[in-house]
Amino acid sequence: SNDTSNLTAYRPFINQVCSLKIVCGTDKELFRKKINDAWTEYNNKNQFNISSSDYYFDYNIIDGNYLINDIELAYHTWKTNPYSSDVNFNDFCEYILPYKRAKGLPIENWREHFSSITPKGILSNDSLSIKAYCDSLLFLYKDFNLDYIIPKKIPILKVEDFESTKNGLCSQKAWLNNMLLASHGIACATDFVPAWGNRAERHSWNVVLHNDTSFAYDPFWEEERWKNKYLYNNLTYDGYWGEFRLPKVYRYTYSAHIEGPITDNRVELSNVPGVFKDVHKIDVSHEYFSSQDVEINITNKIPDDTYYCYLCVFGLWGWRPVQWGEIKNNKVVFKQMGKDIIYLPCFYKSDEYIPAANPILLKTDGSVLKLEPDLENTEQVVANKFRPQYPFVGDGIKKISGSKIEAADNLKFDLPEHIYTLPDTMLYGINIHYLDHPVNERFMRIVFPPNSGELLELQFYTKNKKGDLVKVSGNVCCSDSLSMQNVSKAFDSVNATGFVYDVNKGEQKWIGLDFGQKTEIDAIGFSPGVNPSFISGYEYELFYWNDGWVSVGAKLGEGEILTYENVPENALLMLTKTRLNPRKLIKKHRVFLYQNGEQVWF
Repeated sequence: SNDTSNLTAYRPFINQVCSLKIVCGTDKELFRKKINDAWTEYNNKNQFNISSSDYYFDYNIIDGNYLINDIELAYHTWKTNPYSSDVNFNDFCEYILPYKRAKGLPIENWREHFSSITPKGILSNDSLSIKAYCDSLLFLYKDFNLDYIIPKKIPILKVEDFESTKNGLCSQKAWLNNMLLASHGIACATDFVPAWGNRAERHSWNVVLHNDTSFAYDPFWEEERWKNKYLYNNLTYDGYWGEFRLPKVYRYTYSAHIEGPITDNRVELSNVPGVFKDVHKIDVSHEYFSSQDVEINITNKIPDDTYYCYLCVFGLWGWRPVQWGEIKNNKVVFKQMGKDIIYLPCFYKSDEYIPAANPILLKTDGSVLKLEPDLENTEQVVANKFRPQYPFVGDGIKKISGSKIEAADNLKFDLPEHIYTLPDTMLYGINIHYLDHPVNERFMRIVFPPNSGELLELQFYTKNKKGDLVKVSGNVCCSDSLSMQNVSKAFDSVNATGFVYDVNKGEQKWIGLDFGQKTEIDAIGFSPGVNPSFISGYEYELFYWNDGWVSVGAKLGEGEILTYENVPENALLMLTKTRLNPRKLIKKHRVFLYQNGEQVWF
């Protein structure tokens, strides 16, 4: 437990937080600015250091009467709540009974507190579904907000502090939710991804265990709450957030589950990554997505006294471990890995990750692509993004949603056949849509909505004998008033360049292909326009991975695209961004592959 007697020094600042929140209302940026200014002024006067707080082992300070009362309350709610009748004794001990929900939290009478604020009538209504019942409790804290600023300024440790600030991190709101639901006999846990497979940082969320099923939801209130199993299945994407790719999902537990390198007395504790020093967790990846074991042949020299290897994904500050495997005969197997993710096998020695072999892409179909740079064969890379763009950024998707794909046997498109209407949710990059049935015509086009039109790529595909998609070429055709040079950019197989036209008369335009003869089309591909990514005053350097990052060269941010020559094929790539005056590296880069003229981000 954290020694909260030392934390009384920041209580006056919490009062300021509450006042500022009322003054600023819904203006988050103003709220953050005032919080930062207030903290600077407050800390200059008090010189309070949050890292100076002491910690105690609970068995030295916990009171027996507290434990007895806490156990009796936990047992009573488990046995009297009709929504807990299916919870077995093991889950009760793991997710309802524990007096604490996270390390470092002080010992509090939180069960009594949450029971006292619950509106009367909730417990007596057993006609609700388990989700609706939990929502009736979670709704009490719907005005809590995700915020990365306040937790860095003051430690959110006690329930009363969280209830005062109403701002915190996902991991903090998760333990509050756990306490709230456990105080009513509901088995609730925290699941987490140690590092995303296609974006920076990590994430925590809650899961309710009921009738041998887990129901996952994000900690902070939102109307569509119970969608995490859909968001985190490594197959779908969200119309606002885009794709989520998870290499592993773990669940925090109260009991210890000791496994892996920490159990091996040959391994020094300093040579075990932090995530695998924590034994209070279990692997629950199978509850979210289809996984696959990955076998790696170690090609690099194994350091002395090294018995384990770690499979890593690329994070905000470099490679981050998500799974371990024991080295046997220069091979290592990593269990139950998420697909559609790039991994790098590494050794770990004294806080340093050392590559064990080349990175790999574990594809959606379970096959493995080894990313070994071909130094003999190089290619030109045309980039239009420094990092991936998500659907909630920019209006490129809006500009083509509602566009219609049509087919005809003549260039005038007399009596065209409607094939598909582009949806209002899609990803930035090439979206492939398989047709319900093949179309066999000579001409195909896209008709843009009035006052709109911006498209990086339009592609048509047929299937070969193996069932694989093969892109079909043809002669470009378009509305009479359009420039053929401009239109051809949508068919040049380079996703960084595209067709854009200035609409000022409410005209409706179209572009398409003449295949020369009737051709069977089984799928279409389309890529919306993106926001300009390269900014004047910044330098963008391209790297490829070859047992470390190797520079291809740097270019100034001028124009909407940057072109790099002599880039090894089949290489894992990364663009970095550096501000020139004053010089500072911007740590927001991601890794990508260059495939078929497109930056494919991971």
